[in-house]
Amino acid sequence: MSGIGLSIPSAALLRVPRRRIPEEASALIRRMSVEPSPAQIGLIANLVRSLVTGGIWGQLDALHVLAAHDAQAARLNWVADEYNLTAVNSPDFTAFRGYAGNGSSACLMSTANPFTLHSSSAAKLKQNAAHMALWRLTSGFTATKGLMGCREAATRFFDMVQFGATSITARPNGGPAHGALTVPAAPGFLAMSREAANSAAYYWNGTPLVTLAEASVLPPNAAIAVLAQNVTGEGPSAFANDQIAVVSFGGALTPPQAAAFYAAVRTYLFAVGAVT
Repeated sequence: MSGIGLSIPSAALLRVPRRRIPEEASALIRRMSVEPSPAQIGLIANLVRSLVTGGIWGQLDALHVLAAHDAQAARLNWVADEYNLTAVNSPDFTAFRGYAGNGSSACLMSTANPFTLHSSSAAKLKQNAAHMALWRLTSGFTATKGLMGCREAATRFFDMVQFGATSITARPNGGPAHGALTVPAAPGFLAMSREAANSAAYYWNGTPLVTLAEASVLPPNAAIAVLAQNVTGEGPSAFANDQIAVVSFGGALTPPQAAAFYAAVRTYLFAVGAVT
């Protein structure tokens, strides 16, 4: 460990030159119950700056950097003081790595609802312009385990679900007919982006994986889960035992934005020791 996790005085934020900290980062840090170290503050500022410069920040309804110094900080939405995550049945938190599920009952729940976001003029996520992304630290897949998202009945989906040993089902405002995607079973950054009513693009570690001709549907009316799939009227199910370091959702990402998103997040995760 680089010392980022050491205890720090309460004036740490004041000792980092404010001209170097984007206001978006300062606002986030002020919401953290346990103040990060000066080194961690610098990493937060750098990540925010990279996301703003890359045109990604403006596409986010929520960004949760679960690989944080503290469990409460990990559950915060970096973009605004809304859609913060709530721990359900004690998912396991590891500093600078993230949250892990137990495969049976533990997950994280957001108050964000894709249908509500689609209906809001202030939100980025829309039926035909939406993304979902996550960085998984676990190797291998387990069938029918939800990584994140939600569904309404068996007709409207905004989710990523492990489908088999080497594949997932990922549906950004899609229907049930979407097939399994073959993706690397290694740890890494998986993003899906719907940029049109009839197609969705998928990225692995910032590189285009495939674009599928999949018609959109109205977003599901259910809150988004992490480490599970939330179902309208039923609650979370399909609990995963993966460890997840970062999750996000919002408006559509272009190929350059997907690449820049991966690079920025990887720089942060490498600095805190979550990836090599």
